[in-house]
Amino acid sequence: MFPLFAIGLALTLLSGCHEVTEYSSQEQEYGVHIVSTDDLTLHGTLRGFQGARSICSTGETRFLVACNTGQLFTVSSSELVIEKVQEIGLPFSPGYNSMIRANDGSVYLITAYSQIADYSVAVGAVMEEFMAGPSPVALCRSPTRDSIYVADALDSRIREVATLGNTVTREKQLSGTPAALSPFDEARDMVLVAGSSPCFLDMETFSLLPVPGGAAGSVDVASLPDTAFCCLVCPDYQSSSGRAVLAWGDQPHFMDAITIVLEGDPLAVCSTYPAHEFFVVSYLGNGTSRLYVIDFYTLEVTDQLDLSGYPWDVVSHSNGEYVLLLTTEV
Repeated sequence: MFPLFAIGLALTLLSGCHEVTEYSSQEQEYGVHIVSTDDLTLHGTLRGFQGARSICSTGETRFLVACNTGQLFTVSSSELVIEKVQEIGLPFSPGYNSMIRANDGSVYLITAYSQIADYSVAVGAVMEEFMAGPSPVALCRSPTRDSIYVADALDSRIREVATLGNTVTREKQLSGTPAALSPFDEARDMVLVAGSSPCFLDMETFSLLPVPGGAAGSVDVASLPDTAFCCLVCPDYQSSSGRAVLAWGDQPHFMDAITIVLEGDPLAVCSTYPAHEFFVVSYLGNGTSRLYVIDFYTLEVTDQLDLSGYPWDVVSHSNGEYVLLLTTEV
């Protein structure tokens, strides 16, 4: 889920904290914080995922962690143990930054040198590798179709890939550089694009419509599956605060949007269902991340929790009972 330009900045920040000139994933301690969404208490933290970049929940008790070392970890959240470690691709520093579960149950992730891996959870192996653009930066599943969508940072296109055969079926030129994707509103069958020029893509007409409300420069986006409601996060690396932009409305475009100012640099967001909450993780500096809870009904921050490390990814887990936050100690 995490954009390449933000990864580059993150590596610079990490290097600065350690006063070294070259980044090495072996010098950092990576961990996944498992946080209860009910009362925002820490259920547990697992460490040892060197070079970790993205997480994917695969059910009520298991999740995957993809690392730029080319390794994939299978983790039990109930037992708080790593069950399996396997090599799934070549080591590649900017890779492994986006991983999603498709509607057919397969897991797709960006690996090394523009490759996308189709990983079967049932088999426990990569079934196929393919390309869908010169420099993919983000993936998301379709709200309703047997397809996934791939955003490319080099040619600024979004491509539709049929999961049966893993072939590109349609593609669309974007007006700006994409950073992240999210399925949006199953009833309307759209995909949201965060980035320099946020928009959503109508699957029926394959046309683009803008997202209003000051979300330009957003680096991540999440939506609620049963509503026309989304949250985009926008860091401002030149100041001590950033923004969460909440937008909603009916076709053919969003009618309303509000901005919530958050301390630090908001870098990742996920939604929980059926609780209808957004969880935004922001980097405060000094090796601390803050997890904000934004309520869909009140449009306000209702809780927050500070955790150690620089954030890479945040996802909902176990039917919204937990959120998983991937961080690097700095």
